[in-house]
Amino acid sequence: MPALHLWARSLIVPPVNVNEIRELYSAVPFEPFELVLTNGARLFVDHPEFMSFSRDYRTAHVHELNGGTKRLDVKMIVVLNEMANGARTRKRKR
Repeated sequence: MPALHLWARSLIVPPVNVNEIRELYSAVPFEPFELVLTNGARLFVDHPEFMSFSRDYRTAHVHELNGGTKRLDVKMIVVLNEMANGARTRKRKR
C-alpha cells in the first residue's frame, strides 16, 4: 500500500515556472542545465543556442547531442538541475 501512495504523489508534481527556465536560459554567463520531465526523461542544455521557445513560451525545442530535436510542452518540465562547475548537478530550489 505505501508504494501506491508514493506513486500517487509522483503524479501531482507541479510543473516548473517558465520564468525559472527563462532565468537559467538567459543567464550571463550561461551555465549548462538539465530539464527533467514528468516521465523521468532528462534533456541537457549545454548552450543557449541549443534551446528555443515558441512566442507564447508554452513550447520548448531542445536540440540534443545526437543531432535530434525534442519538442515539449513547458508544463511537462518538473525539475531544473543546474550544473555546478560544468560537471555535477544540483537541484534548483523552488
